[in-house]
Amino acid sequence: MHSSRSKPVDGSFSQSTGMIYIFNIIVGTGALALPKAFHEGGYVLSTLLLLILAFFSYISATYMIEAMAIANFMRRKTVNRRLGTIITANSDDEDVVDQSDRAALLPSAINSEDVYISTGTDERHDFDIVEKIEMGEMANMFLNKLGLIIFYFCISLYLFGDLAIYGSAVPKSIRDAICTYEPVNCTNMTIDDLCWESSTLTRHHVYQIFVAVFFCTLGLFVFGNAQKTKLLQMITTLCRWAAFLSMIILCIVHLANRPSTEQPIRPAVFHFRSLPPLFGICVYSFMCHHSIPSIIAPIRSKNKLKSLFAYDYICIALFYLLLSLTAVFTFESFEDLYTLNFRPKTHCSQSKVNVPTVLAYFIMLFPVFTLSSSFPIIGITLRNNLETVLKSCMKVGRRQRILLVIFVLLLPCAVSIVTENINFLVGFTGSYAGVAVQYVIPSLLVYNARRQAQIKLRRPIHFANQSVFQNKFWVFTVLIWAWLAIIVITIYNILPARIFM
Repeated sequence: MHSSRSKPVDGSFSQSTGMIYIFNIIVGTGALALPKAFHEGGYVLSTLLLLILAFFSYISATYMIEAMAIANFMRRKTVNRRLGTIITANSDDEDVVDQSDRAALLPSAINSEDVYISTGTDERHDFDIVEKIEMGEMANMFLNKLGLIIFYFCISLYLFGDLAIYGSAVPKSIRDAICTYEPVNCTNMTIDDLCWESSTLTRHHVYQIFVAVFFCTLGLFVFGNAQKTKLLQMITTLCRWAAFLSMIILCIVHLANRPSTEQPIRPAVFHFRSLPPLFGICVYSFMCHHSIPSIIAPIRSKNKLKSLFAYDYICIALFYLLLSLTAVFTFESFEDLYTLNFRPKTHCSQSKVNVPTVLAYFIMLFPVFTLSSSFPIIGITLRNNLETVLKSCMKVGRRQRILLVIFVLLLPCAVSIVTENINFLVGFTGSYAGVAVQYVIPSLLVYNARRQAQIKLRRPIHFANQSVFQNKFWVFTVLIWAWLAIIVITIYNILPARIFM
């Protein structure tokens, strides 16, 4: 998230390609946990909550775009040491900024003696996004010391959760694909059942072994600086869409061809007890805000970013509803990962839908490749964020960097070994760290960015990539919504389950 000063990024693809790229970034692991969350929370409650969270997520996404535009404006100005004087392309030293006005809610960078002057470009283009400025860099520009501490804590907690989710999803998918033992009486399988009839290893033991192997092998890449190549991105995208479309089509075909004698499934409508995991999974499913600078930087024409994101959020919400609603009316029970509902046919287990064996294994194992390719990138991002925090208080050498990587890997590895409940991991990560990264941080960034820009220019600011939610009411609404959500979810987690039955 944090790096040295960014360099201008040349646009490399069109808006239509950018729309597809945004779609691919957002639709990921959270989508695989949504069907079970819809099943447990009730399809009406889940649909309403998903749409509400999509709306709030879009608001905060536009805040990130606006904050990035203002950060670009600040970067393009030169520094003038004349205390309190603001010079723009159209001013003649006519305004003097009151120091008491600047000191109220803004970080120390705004209260310094440095002021910005225009570089002589057309004023209409002062807020054009020409540099990729990461979320961490914007936090350094617009937040005070306390805000920076909150930012790095939340983003690190979120990335730790991401690593734990990936570290559980991949081993669980492999374990379920290779374990062949089935009880004679075909009772429900548990994690304490054997993995193979000729072995003493239980399913949970095999899962834990694969967790250790996963972190030890892919963890080695976290010591370096890996990144996805275009070829790898293309392959993972094709695998993702082949799997998602296959699952949707299989469910639609099953529902269309269901015999009239078969009793239709009647899923729950409202089930408030399942609200905490449902909320967290829905939040996690729209997470992209920490990646928005990387998403929009390569887009050539950035004058319609708000519309681009609006179209994407509408398409993604409809896609999630199609995936989840076809699932809850097809299956009576769900695995943590929806892909595991499409198992190959065995003596004791058979998918509700008719899946060819090869396609069943492809659907089951596609998270292994797609998540494994992203794991080192997330680990490196977390390492860099923690290294930035450490550099502010101590010297970070080679030994400290190695210990830092070990810490980055050990904590999520321990969590993954202890639990393979992916719905819990996704729900917890989304409900707390996800809420902060998706709602709180973008709102704080745009609020302080607007104030800083107005103080520098001494006039209201207007530019193409401004959020349509300009009123302070929207910023405070998002913040209040975030804190109320955290409080309500925490209460739901603490109170006994019988209260909500």
